[in-house]
Amino acid sequence: MIEPLMNAVPSGGRNLILRHFRSFWNYAIRKGWATSNPVDRLDFVEVAPKEVEVISVDDVQRMLDYALRHDLGWLPYLCLGFFAGIRPEELLMLQWEDVDLASKEIHLRVGVSKTRTSRFPVLSENSILWLEAYRRAGGSMEGPIVRLKEDAVYAHCAKIRSAVGIKHWPQDAARHSFCSYWVNAGKGVEKLLLVAGHTNPQMLWKHYYRSVPESEAARFWNVVPPSDSPSNVIAFG
Repeated sequence: MIEPLMNAVPSGGRNLILRHFRSFWNYAIRKGWATSNPVDRLDFVEVAPKEVEVISVDDVQRMLDYALRHDLGWLPYLCLGFFAGIRPEELLMLQWEDVDLASKEIHLRVGVSKTRTSRFPVLSENSILWLEAYRRAGGSMEGPIVRLKEDAVYAHCAKIRSAVGIKHWPQDAARHSFCSYWVNAGKGVEKLLLVAGHTNPQMLWKHYYRSVPESEAARFWNVVPPSDSPSNVIAFG
C-alpha cells in the first residue's frame, strides 16, 4: 500500500516521507500494534552529498545594516544566528534573560536546546556591538528574542533577504556560516563542539564545515555596526 504512494513522490521528498513513516511504524511496534516495519522493505533514494554553502560576508553586513535601520526587532535573530550559531528553532524559544552581555555568554536551557542538553554559546565581540546598537536604537531586551510565530518567521526572513538583494538562501545558512567562519578563523574545533552543541567532530565537519579563505573568516568576525548607527529608530513591520 505504501510503495505505490511513494513511487508518485518526487525523489527530492521521498526520503523525508519514508523517515516519517518509519518512525510511525516503530512507534506502533513499541506499543504492540504492529509486529514489523514495512518501510524496511522500501528503498530510500541515494542522495549525493552537497557542499555546505555559507552566506558571504558582504551579504551578512547588508542584512544586519538593513535590520538596524528598518527592521530593528529582527536584528537579534540575525545577530545570534550568524555570530552565536544558535539554531532557528532555538531562537524562537530563547528569552532575553538568558543573554548576558556582561559575561559574554548565552544560556541555552534544556527546554530550548535542540539536543535537550544545556549549553553556553559565547557572544563574539562583534555580536555584542550589534546588540548594544540594537539597545541604543530602542530595541526591547525583555521577554522573548523573537515575537513572531514560526510560520511568520520564515516569511519575514524572506522579506529582509529580498530587500537587500539576496536571491539564494541555503538551508541552515546562518549556522553553516557561523561554523565555517569559526573554524577558518582558527578558533578551534574543540571549542566549537561545545558552542554548537555537538559531541561528534566528524558530524560537525560533515554537516557544517566549508572551506573559506582565512581572510574572509577574519572579515566575518569584524562585521560591525556602521559608525553612524542611529540612536533612535522607529521600526516598521
